[in-house]
Amino acid sequence: MVHAVLFSRIAILLMSMDWLLDPLMQTLEPLLLERAHLGELHLLPVLLRPFPYGFSAFAHLVPVNNCKSVGEMTPVEREKIWESILSHVLEILGISLSSPSLSSMLTEQYLQNLSVLLTKHTELQASLFGGMGDGTYNHGLGIPPDRVLLASHSGEKIVHDQVWSTQIHVTAAKISSFTGLVIARKK
Repeated sequence: MVHAVLFSRIAILLMSMDWLLDPLMQTLEPLLLERAHLGELHLLPVLLRPFPYGFSAFAHLVPVNNCKSVGEMTPVEREKIWESILSHVLEILGISLSSPSLSSMLTEQYLQNLSVLLTKHTELQASLFGGMGDGTYNHGLGIPPDRVLLASHSGEKIVHDQVWSTQIHVTAAKISSFTGLVIARKK
């Protein structure tokens, strides 16, 4: 855990009284705050359950969910919070979802982590798929996706031009393997 704190650029702090009193958290707290103060680490606090947040060492940070705990939110409010966190993370990393060169900035590991985050913590569903070169691939979602992210393993430009409920057509600048992530709202 210390390794992650030392080398991460972003820390999403899922805060509760249990979290604050955890011995590991008490050990990591000074390191998190120091790296944030030096501008080496971005802290994104999220209140999971109500607790006296104002008395914690993180009181100077504004929670992403504006002091309303996740447990007190409706599913729609929770989805907006997780989308906001994703937006903050992408902004910190300098990634714009509308950027034409987005595919060259994504990695397979990033897409895998994003898939887990989205499916576990939002009202979205996501599916990973992959392939090699131009072609039509089964994306595994079962419904037309709202968003498609592609990462070429060689770093070459890769785009999609047609999307159906179960398939997607991919065009690559050079033959290369790729990983894709499709995202849609849960029905």
